[in-house]
Amino acid sequence: MFDLQVVDASARSLRMIYQSKLAPKYEFVQEKNMEFLISLINSECENVTGLGASIITHSCETSAEQRALCDAGVLKKLISLLEGSLSQKNATLESLAAVFKNNPEVISKFVGLENERAVEGSLSQRDSSLESLGTVLKNNPESVSKFVGPESGSALSSIIELTKDRYARTRLLACMCLIVIRNASPNYLQDIGIKAKLVCLLLELLDDPGQVGDEAPFVFSSLVAGKEDLQKLAFEDNAIKKFCNQLKKGQLHPKRLQGILLALADLCSKLESCRLAFLSLKV
Repeated sequence: MFDLQVVDASARSLRMIYQSKLAPKYEFVQEKNMEFLISLINSECENVTGLGASIITHSCETSAEQRALCDAGVLKKLISLLEGSLSQKNATLESLAAVFKNNPEVISKFVGLENERAVEGSLSQRDSSLESLGTVLKNNPESVSKFVGPESGSALSSIIELTKDRYARTRLLACMCLIVIRNASPNYLQDIGIKAKLVCLLLELLDDPGQVGDEAPFVFSSLVAGKEDLQKLAFEDNAIKKFCNQLKKGQLHPKRLQGILLALADLCSKLESCRLAFLSLKV
């Protein structure tokens, strides 16, 4: 039996190591390694679960690895961690983005898990739930659409809810996760309100003086790149002016400057109105 304080300290140290791009990739597709990873995710220690999530974020790069994590039941545990501490929420959002990236199949399973929860429980509870659902859905196409639709599940709703979190980094990571879902599976998150909200939130996060403000332009770029409808929404929200105001501040962190220039390039890639607006500001 290991001392809990030693376990916690070890997990904290390893989490720092896995923040480095030079850290070795964890081969969790091997059965023993996957079992160990699941034991980390299932731990009651915050830093240990955070370590598991960090390993996923750092090491999950291929569709085979994404499917392996999904098949091993890791998604269910990550969903529960969205309700954990600030550290757990942030680590979980990053790991979910890694598992979802460019993988519509995994995203579909994630959404499917949400509706499964509606009929979980004992036999009597399931029967009662199914009877209630039948009554609600009967002859009501609108209710059926909402039940099976992309915004119906509690986990996806939880990620959307985290865009309102009091902490700027959590809001940024929630936006990033939603954008990864939408980019990989365009049939999800089509509501104009969600699109407008993502644009508005990311523009607000530009004003953060620290790391969040440095990363926000890159996340914004991933949102609007190649998407004329989102570029139009951003234009209507004065995105060009807001980015140019950042440039006028001078002595920007190199990463922030790079992100702003990338975001402006993507924002002006399709709409002449954006290009004219940029030129008129004479930055």
